[in-house]
Amino acid sequence: MTTTPFTVRRVETRDELQAAYRLRYQVYCQEYGYLDPQRYADGLESDEWDAHSVHFIVLTPDERMIATSRLIGDSERGLLIEQYVPLPPATRGARFEVSRLTMSLEYRGHGNAIIHSLCKAMFDYSRSIDIHTWFSTMFLGTWKLLLRFGIYFTLIGDPAFWPKGSSHIVAPGLFDLRNADIYLRHTHPDLCDFYYEGTDTNRGSARAAEVVAQSLRDRALLNDFKSSFRVPLPTPRVASFSTPAPTRISA
Repeated sequence: MTTTPFTVRRVETRDELQAAYRLRYQVYCQEYGYLDPQRYADGLESDEWDAHSVHFIVLTPDERMIATSRLIGDSERGLLIEQYVPLPPATRGARFEVSRLTMSLEYRGHGNAIIHSLCKAMFDYSRSIDIHTWFSTMFLGTWKLLLRFGIYFTLIGDPAFWPKGSSHIVAPGLFDLRNADIYLRHTHPDLCDFYYEGTDTNRGSARAAEVVAQSLRDRALLNDFKSSFRVPLPTPRVASFSTPAPTRISA
């Protein structure tokens, strides 16, 4: 995989965290309309799970933030996905939820390396502390995007709407870091080497074919759900405001 000039790392300062919230506001509230911007008068989109999350950011060489994501950890609140799907108690303490995967508008459409670098940072961090299970309540468009990149979140529940009462479809999914190579090796062998760094991950073609077939069934189920409600995928509402430049981190 081609290296990028960007820096990908965990948030280190309050200013960086505020900048991540600001980028989320631009995307979730202003562009896509997932959340009501009037709820965030300060232009910072955050919620009750942020305090229990590990936040990751992507910076340009001149320190502009262009992407962010978070791994929600266990707390008394549980995970966001548990609003939709009950999870086995045995998974507590050994799981994360991938959430708020966000990229600045000007880098979308040619940001594959950015997405993979961000996912790799979360992947390496999770494995470094012996957490191998990711959950996610992911928008349909994001689920399809990651699938195309070889990152397959298996559906573990019925599609739903988020926020509740809206028309935005989300897919509750599971990503097992110990077995993710099965799909990745079959669809993107070069990226499998990028994520697993030379580890022997050859599981055989029969198992790979089974996983690929399951991914096609999951995709068909989500498409059928979308069609049954005649819900269009949201498109960025960029005509109604001037798109700000990627947030710059203050010194």
